[in-house]
Amino acid sequence: HFLAMADEQPDMLECGVCEDHFTVEGEKIPRLLQCGHTLCQSCLFRLPVGRGNKLCCPFDRQVTEVGANGVSALPKNYALLELLERYETERRKKREDEMAGHVVMTGLLLSVPCDEDPSHSASLYCLTCMTNLCESCSQSTHSGRTLTRHRRVSIHDKPRQHPQCLEHPSHPAEFVCLEPQCHSHCLMCIVCKDYGKHTGHRHNLVTAEVEKAKTSLLGALQQVQTFNRDVQAATERITEVIQAVRGLGSGANTNDSQRGTAEEACQRVRNHFAQMRDALARQEETGLQLVSQYADDRLRLFHEQQSELVALDSQV
Repeated sequence: HFLAMADEQPDMLECGVCEDHFTVEGEKIPRLLQCGHTLCQSCLFRLPVGRGNKLCCPFDRQVTEVGANGVSALPKNYALLELLERYETERRKKREDEMAGHVVMTGLLLSVPCDEDPSHSASLYCLTCMTNLCESCSQSTHSGRTLTRHRRVSIHDKPRQHPQCLEHPSHPAEFVCLEPQCHSHCLMCIVCKDYGKHTGHRHNLVTAEVEKAKTSLLGALQQVQTFNRDVQAATERITEVIQAVRGLGSGANTNDSQRGTAEEACQRVRNHFAQMRDALARQEETGLQLVSQYADDRLRLFHEQQSELVALDSQV
């Protein structure tokens, strides 16, 4: 809980002047002024000393007598030192727990066998012995006064090793032959380079060629990513055009805002011919009415003429 609180409020363990973390020893050790404020020893040495060996607090301007021995004679803030020790202890324990869990998981994932006990998975690598070790073998083989000084790192941080030369297995293959005829067997050691079949050939370090290949691959990857983005953008534009042409809906209840350009064109054609049909129907109705009226007028005229002829015939 204290570790979490210190991480959330880091200023509680910092000097208020330089904002550096206090330490349990050295120039950042916390010392108390008579006013109650705490500064690191380094900042106290930089404060001007007035007459009578007096310091002025930079926060409240109160004076503190430092005496003939100077700043080193000021009392340490032991309460803060206790908190610092507790914080460092908890932080170190947390880091060790995380490291232990990490190396164990890394060893299991990589499945590197322990050189002392191949039935175990290695989680550590000794930089001095150049051996892969599990936790138990590391403790048992490096528990002596001399071997305990050997530096051991996580198997994940094991230094990269060059492959061995096929012609001279005792030498690492540190170089790459750049001649076209050596493409199938381009790795070589220093003996091959200077005295063997690769003498006089153009060459480079394996690490340098790896970096060149890495740079080339990263460039190609960026080009592929750019191409993929362009293809995706073009696909989105084509999709938008298709939606604009076809519309977002296909049912009978499709709104005008959802119709595509093709649907709108079809609708305009339907509306135009509907209007033409309405106009033709009205003209047809008008024509029929005119013909009917004309026929009625002519029949009425014929009836009148017929009646007149009948009247004349009866007079005769």
